[in-house]
Amino acid sequence: MAGMDFIMEKMAGGDTMLKRAVVVPMNERWLHEPGVRAQLNRVDQWMHNTPTQETNLLKLESNLEAGS
Repeated sequence: MAGMDFIMEKMAGGDTMLKRAVVVPMNERWLHEPGVRAQLNRVDQWMHNTPTQETNLLKLESNLEAGS
């Protein structure tokens, strides 16, 4: 069980209970909110269903210049 995280609880009778836990850093907690998870799932589906293609850098540059 090396490398796993646990929560330790002291029971009324003096026993100690260990519960396996998943630790999420505070600055990453927002990624697990339901709305964000739904967005990430949609992006993941799009990524798997959309074939990759080479970027035409000249066209991209002209589009960026036209938008300025």
